[in-house]
Amino acid sequence: MNIKGPKKSTSVTENPANKPQFQGTNPIATVVMFVKPYKFVAAFLVLLTITATVLSLITPKYIGYIFDAAALRQDYTELVNTMIVLIFVSFAIGIMQMVAGVYLSQKVAFNLRVAISSKIAKQTFKFINQITPSKLLSILTSDVDAVRELISQSLILLLSSIFILVGAGALMFSINWQMAIAGLLMIPLIAGAFFIVFKKLGPLFFKSRIIIDSLNRVITESIVAASLIRVLNSQKSEIQKFEEQNIAARTLGSQILNGFAFVFPFMNLVSSLGGVLVLYVGANEFLQDRITPGDFVSFFTYLGILIWPIVTLGFISNLISRAFISINRINEVLDSKVEEGKGTYQKDIEGKIEFRNVSLILDEKNILKDVSFTIPAGKKSAIIGPTAAGKTQVMYLLTGLIEPTEGEILIDDINVKDYNLQNLYKQMGIVFQDSIIFNTTIGENIDFHQASSDLNKVIAASELNNFVNGLDQGLETYINERGSNLSGGQKQRLTLARALAINPRILLLDDFTARVDKGTEQKIFKNLDDEYPGITQLVISQKIDSIKDFDKIILIMEGEVLAQGTHEELLKSSLEYKQIYESQQSTEN
Repeated sequence: MNIKGPKKSTSVTENPANKPQFQGTNPIATVVMFVKPYKFVAAFLVLLTITATVLSLITPKYIGYIFDAAALRQDYTELVNTMIVLIFVSFAIGIMQMVAGVYLSQKVAFNLRVAISSKIAKQTFKFINQITPSKLLSILTSDVDAVRELISQSLILLLSSIFILVGAGALMFSINWQMAIAGLLMIPLIAGAFFIVFKKLGPLFFKSRIIIDSLNRVITESIVAASLIRVLNSQKSEIQKFEEQNIAARTLGSQILNGFAFVFPFMNLVSSLGGVLVLYVGANEFLQDRITPGDFVSFFTYLGILIWPIVTLGFISNLISRAFISINRINEVLDSKVEEGKGTYQKDIEGKIEFRNVSLILDEKNILKDVSFTIPAGKKSAIIGPTAAGKTQVMYLLTGLIEPTEGEILIDDINVKDYNLQNLYKQMGIVFQDSIIFNTTIGENIDFHQASSDLNKVIAASELNNFVNGLDQGLETYINERGSNLSGGQKQRLTLARALAINPRILLLDDFTARVDKGTEQKIFKNLDDEYPGITQLVISQKIDSIKDFDKIILIMEGEVLAQGTHEELLKSSLEYKQIYESQQSTEN
């Protein structure tokens, strides 16, 4: 069989609380940092915003001029034509403003996602578990979207509103200061109402992010485990879990909306009373010939314009509050310290493995207790034991995904933490208990590191020949999300092929044949002996029959090594091992 290598593809690789725990980079500093590379676009956007604001402030003046010209029976055609030109210019600037805002916000959002993803990729296994995948998903999606909306909408509206408030206020004073004072009295009242409400709503905005994290987690679990939920007939309990989180989100949303229930009626009341007061003062000024009809119309137009930025500031203060909470959550990832391996030792390893008095405590639970064993280079060893005995944690420790609480882990008599991990991983093939399959072609899943020079050998050793040859597109066949179009055995053999593709010196297999029939399992172990002689194999297994001819078997129960030796030695020296073996034999018979 002549199999060509896969085409190279490019892929971009809770802590619940009632109040924020993270105190890191200032949100404004974060926005500035990510906007800075596009400072010319940002400056152009500010310029457009200022121009659009100036044009919107000029228009009421022309309306007044037209009214005065009409009152004096003068020709106002030129004034109308000028207004039409201003309207079309404002329209064109609005389009450019929108395009520039979207461009800038999408660039910032893209770079934010890249920065967050890069930081996550460098973080430890412990960090990912502590912050939780569901929260990371929310940060990469909804929190980044909140920042995008902040830049594309909120900042533009904020600038525009401030310019309009200042500009319209100044122009109102230029028309008539008595009317201006009467009109501007409503601003502190409305602003105060918004301030009081948003001060109370701030904690609710933060809680809303936590609820979204929980809702994402429930939804993700329901989708990923959809088949199991149906088989176990547990749809009712899953629906109940979803409803609980959904009700919590609805309740919190209602509390936030109730906070606004007072603001807008109050704003209407104040603006209406302000309008009446301005009308009264303005009528008196008109009767005393201090203003013209055109001034009166222009002033009321400015007064109407003035209401819009006040309302807008209320809305965007909501968006800004949410965005700043999202930025704090983003900074929780970006500002997190990457525990980079300090090891610099690089060499071609032989494969000797040693645990010296290793203990592991996770979440205040003793996982491993004073574990010691040695696996000579090039030998086949296995770890067996009941569920939750701590077997998988041995693999995590050996690969440096987690660090021991006490003791040392050595490869070729060198502590694992002294190695350059990137160099070490190039020589260590790993098959986890959960078959991690990527949504790409079979070939890319196998040669994920783009390191294999002989895929034929890898595929044959993993007993994938018949499977690959039976596919119309061979290695170019795409795998569905999470490998849904593959059987459990195919997934496990695929992950084995991926581990072998780097031609490892140490091969770590965590219960990788659990979904493979006994005949295929025996063929795979024979292939490994024939095609990869001299590599160190450490297999975590539940079935003694699969590994009874290994050089060493280590029995772990409740985090402790109870016995180690060959199959025959353990049958004689370990009652627990003998009981497990006899129980498995009686079950099979």
